[in-house]
Amino acid sequence: MTVESNFRQYLTDAGVRWSLLDSAAAIDAERRWRDVYGQTFVERSRVKTGAKADNEYRMELSAAYLIVPFTSGVNGLPVHVLHRRLSAYECNGPLVDFSSFHDVELFVSPFDYEWTMVYTHEDHACGGPYFHRREWINADEPGDAPKSRSRRF
Repeated sequence: MTVESNFRQYLTDAGVRWSLLDSAAAIDAERRWRDVYGQTFVERSRVKTGAKADNEYRMELSAAYLIVPFTSGVNGLPVHVLHRRLSAYECNGPLVDFSSFHDVELFVSPFDYEWTMVYTHEDHACGGPYFHRREWINADEPGDAPKSRSRRF
């Protein structure tokens, strides 16, 4: 079985109703994601990683969401796209863990992009997966830890 067919079966077995996004919709979804999150992982002041990211993701109640593989790298993340291995999907149903698909670089977000979960080939080995909320972007308040100026990647 291919990665694509395994992925579809995984979604179906988890009770997720899915449909493929056409290429224009997939490109638009990734563009919109990059408009919101494209630079937020560089300093990582508020991003959750590893088990903390998994926990944040499990707490989400979203029943409608997108799964979109990246077509190119993401600043601040270990996303390295060599070739397309997966299609983009529109899903309805429970959120599922995609850690077992560690050879695919992808994001999961609701249609409003209020949060995102990023899976990479380095999940649980070198920091990932990564969870971020739109409200955390530029939302540092008094008492928050200062943003780090160092880069991990």
